Amino acid sequence: MPRNQPGMGKNWSNSGRMYSGHEVPCTNGTQTWPGYYYPGVITSHPTGTEKYGIRGKFKVPTNLHIGNIGLAPDYNDTVNSIPPGVVGGNMDNKRVAPGSTLYLPVQVAGALLSMGDAHTAQADSELDGTGVETSVNGKFKLTLHKKAALPKFVENLDFPLIETDTHYVVQGYTQKDWLKELKDPQNTAFFTWCTSSIDKAMVVAYKNVRDWMMQSFSLTEDEAITAITIAVDFGITQVVDGNFGVHALVPKSVFKLK
Repeated sequence: MPRNQPGMGKNWSNSGRMYSGHEVPCTNGTQTWPGYYYPGVITSHPTGTEKYGIRGKFKVPTNLHIGNIGLAPDYNDTVNSIPPGVVGGNMDNKRVAPGSTLYLPVQVAGALLSMGDAHTAQADSELDGTGVETSVNGKFKLTLHKKAALPKFVENLDFPLIETDTHYVVQGYTQKDWLKELKDPQNTAFFTWCTSSIDKAMVVAYKNVRDWMMQSFSLTEDEAITAITIAVDFGITQVVDGNFGVHALVPKSVFKLK
C-alpha cells in the first residue's frame, strides 16, 4: 500500500510549501524530499555512497501476514490509512497471520473491512518503515458477533485483539483513538511520527490488557496487575506508522477463558 503524505500533490508551488511544520521544496513543479521526513518515502541520500544490496548477507524465515487490515472508523471524512487505531488498520503486527483470529470493534454499518500491505517477513518494530512487501492470495473467514450475544472477552472491545494458538495479543498505541485525540487528524495524523511515544504506547497497552483481563478472567485490578507483571510479555509492534504500537502477549497456558 503506498505510504503517501496526506494531501500530496495539492496546491504545490515551485518555491515549496510548509506542510504540518515541514518545508517541502519543489523544483520546476516537482516535489523533492532532501530529508527523511517519514518512512516509506524515497529521499535524497546525504552522501550517495549508501549500498542497497543485501543479497547473501543474511537469511530471514518467512512469516506471511497482513500489515494493514481493519474496519471503517466512525469518522465523517477521508481517513489517512497510515496510522493504526481502534478499528485496526495499518497495525503491522506479524501475528495477523495464517491460523490467527483478529477481533475488531464495529463502528459503522456493514463494518466495511479492508486489507492489504501483505508482508513475506517483518520483525517487531518494522524499524526502517518497510517489511518484505509482497502480494498474497488467501482465504479469510469472517464472523460477525452481534452485540446481544458477544463473547465475554470481546464485550467492551475498543482496541484490536489478536488470538493465536498460544496467546491473546492486546494492542495499544500512543494515541488510542487518534481520530478523536488529535485536533486536526486529517492534516497531522502521520506527522505524529515526530512526537509519537513508546512510553505512551506502553501505558495504553498496559491499560488495555489490564481492563481486558479484569473482564475476561474475572480478576480484580490488583490481581490483573500482578498477573501482568509475572506472566505477560510486552513488545514493540512498530515505530513507523505515525502512531507507535506496543502489544501485550497474554499466554493461554496461564489464563483460561470461562
